[in-house]
Order: sequence, then C-alpha cells, then structure tokens
Amino acid sequence: MNYEVLTGLSTGQLLMLAGRCAMLAGDVARPGGRPPAIGLFRSVALVVHLMRRNPVQVVAGAVFGVSQPTVSRRWDMLRPIIRKAVAGFIPAPREVLGAGTALVDGTIAPTWDWKHIPDLFSGKDNMPGMNIQVAATLDGDIAAVGPFAVHGAGMMPSPLKPPG
Repeated sequence: MNYEVLTGLSTGQLLMLAGRCAMLAGDVARPGGRPPAIGLFRSVALVVHLMRRNPVQVVAGAVFGVSQPTVSRRWDMLRPIIRKAVAGFIPAPREVLGAGTALVDGTIAPTWDWKHIPDLFSGKDNMPGMNIQVAATLDGDIAAVGPFAVHGAGMMPSPLKPPG
C-alpha cells in the first residue's frame, strides 16, 4: 500500500507520527479481547488519509480492508491523539506572519441539514454549513484557522463594531 499517496506524508513522517501516537495512546487493546482489526500504524495512516483526502468512511474502509464501523471508531479515538502528537510542530500565527499582514476571511464547510440546529442554513451560500475563519499571509500561507466554527447563518461579533 502506498501510504505516501494516501496520507501526503513520507514513510518516515508517518512512522514518527505513529510512534508519538503510540506514546500518547498507550495500549488501546482490551485485555482478553479480540485482536484489533487494524494495527496502530495503519490506523494512524487511515485517520490521516481521512483528514487529508476526505473520502467517505466506507471507501476508506475498503482501501484499508476494514469495515466502516471500524473506520468510525478509529477516527473518533485517534483524532484527539493525533492533535496532541502534532501540537509541537504547529507554528504560532505570529511565527508565520512575522511583522507581515494577515488576510482573514471565512469559508463555509458544508454539513447535513439538521433541522434541530438553528441558523445552520446560509442564505448567502444557499447551503447548510459551518463558517470557518482562516488567516493567511499575503503569499497564501495559512497562519491560523479559527478555533470555533459558527453556524452558516451565524455572525461572529466584530471586535471593531459595537453591538446593535
């Protein structure tokens, strides 16, 4: 399997990430339980593949030879662990920007149209979604992504304008 194509990481980078995840995750197998359907290295590759390429879980499961429920369980378990594993490698926005200018804009990430969530539908984009704010340099390098998504129709309060 060509993990580099699936994940965008070299084999060395993927091995380092899997090693860091192993230290953070500890033993994920239950004593006396069945052997896992997919080991930690391939699980990390699977989750990174989902993050980088965004296939549906059933397709990712077919590529990695596991069921969609297994993909879902690994996704839920490893995302926070991978976030901790790479946290030291993510530069602060000031490091990326230096003394330069930041461009900040929002983009909508499409979602299902859940009727029980208010203001999910964005009339401007004519779709349900969550608004994500992104800051970038003038060259287009991402400096930061907002820590919280807001509903597609929701408005982030501006620090420059008083409410009302």
